[in-house]
Parts: sequence; C-alpha cells; structure tokens
Amino acid sequence: MSKLKPCPFCGGEARYNCFPTDYPTAHCCAYVVCTKCRAEINREGRVGDTRRLKEQVILEWNHRATQPNEPLALDELRQMDGEPVWIYQLPETFGAWRICNGLNERKRHGKLTINFGGAVYENVENYGKTWLAYRRPPKTGKKEW
Repeated sequence: MSKLKPCPFCGGEARYNCFPTDYPTAHCCAYVVCTKCRAEINREGRVGDTRRLKEQVILEWNHRATQPNEPLALDELRQMDGEPVWIYQLPETFGAWRICNGLNERKRHGKLTINFGGAVYENVENYGKTWLAYRRPPKTGKKEW
C-alpha cells in the first residue's frame, strides 16, 4: 500500500477515508483530503472493491506533475478567477491565501486593480514591485499573515 504524500497545494497532512454512499446497492466513496486546506480527491465504487479503491485514490493523490512555483504572470493571474492564490507582499516577510477575482479588474482610486475578495485590492501597476502572486506558498521561510 502506498504512503500518502503531503498536500500538493499547501504541504499539509493528507488523510484517507472511505464511507458507504448508496445503501442497499453497496457502493462506497474513497477519498483523500488535506487536513489543512481541505483539497480532496475521491472515487466511488463497490464496497467489495474498497482495497482497490483505496490504492487507486492514494495513487492519484500521490501522482502529480511537479510544477515550478514561479510568480504568476499577470495574464495567468487574470485567468485564475475564483481560484486560491498566495499573495506575497514585498519587501515584507508575510504572505496569505486569497481568492483571486482576476476577471473583475476595475478602476479604484484611479488605479487598475485586481480584487482578492472583500476589501483586498492590489494595484496592477505595482505587480512585481510591491506584491507577487503564486500558485502555492514559495519556500522562502517567511511567515504567514
């Protein structure tokens, strides 16, 4: 049986679970979920196949393309509408997860901004100067907000 790798998004601990879904037809759902960010992968099958389902869902969780974690280009950021991104303030030492509403660019106080939910706006002109966005937290040893 394969050992679970940490979450590919946040590095959190992953856990496996299985539960019945369709009583009397004897189906179950096997899944792996991150205990930190709640990322999840799941598969359904027959109760008699739980061992095979477990192996399948664990292999799928562990199989991932190794993507570089370079700062996102503004065009990439604009396409991540509704997706979580890691916002890192420069030259500060802190960063935080935010939901990108990149398709909702608008003028705010005369500046073109990207909305990251609620009152969090970032000035597009300052991208790369005062802030950066990543797919996941960079391995910088910096603290979270």
